[in-house]
Amino acid sequence: MGGTIRSQNCSNWNLNGTSYRALIVKGYKGYKIEINDFGKIYEMCIKVESDSAFSINIPDKLFGFVIAARIVDFPYNVYFSDDDDISPSENVDFKVFMNPFLSKIKELLLAEDEGVFYYQNWINIVLNPSRNLIAILDYTIDLIGNNSLIFSKNNKERIYKKNIPENLRPLVPLLKKWSIPDDSEREQLMEETSEKQKRNLVKKVNPYMPKINAFLDSFGDEALSHEAILLGNLAELISELQIIN
Repeated sequence: MGGTIRSQNCSNWNLNGTSYRALIVKGYKGYKIEINDFGKIYEMCIKVESDSAFSINIPDKLFGFVIAARIVDFPYNVYFSDDDDISPSENVDFKVFMNPFLSKIKELLLAEDEGVFYYQNWINIVLNPSRNLIAILDYTIDLIGNNSLIFSKNNKERIYKKNIPENLRPLVPLLKKWSIPDDSEREQLMEETSEKQKRNLVKKVNPYMPKINAFLDSFGDEALSHEAILLGNLAELISELQIIN
């Protein structure tokens, strides 16, 4: 696969553990891949863009996928949030992907600590290291590639205003373009942005910086919500721009 080993200190509530190293592959079959090593379990993450969110076999404590549902002839719970609009159950195109994907998951005979976390921008497959991880990764990537109707760069990442304090909601239109966690993607965007656009962005966001910090601090030792992470990424970008200028 190639890639780079990166040291990290990444806690994951869903997996009840901490990963201290990850393999990052930015161009494996055209996809960005991260494999987080949690010791007894590996989390294989495939960067995608879609329009659904759920988890399989393990409820997602962070994003609230805790409403269990059963699918006919599928032995594991599938967990959804209470946001009905992100459930894929009525999406015909999604079923074309979901049916063979679930068949593969069923074939694996998941252990209690194994599962899938399907987000709108990542598919995270959690398996024991003894598995044939590359074969499972390749199968999933091929399946994604054959379902371009649901895995499209035209799909937009969902941001829920209800998870953002009212005094920070004016920033929501900025998050989709400017809240970028990946260093290389953020650097490329900055190269394509004029100095005037950068100054205007700083001018817009800077008055909100204390409110963003207060919102992030309000989580204490709890994991940040998706929207909080996006706001943190935006604040980090503004801080970087202020240092450069």
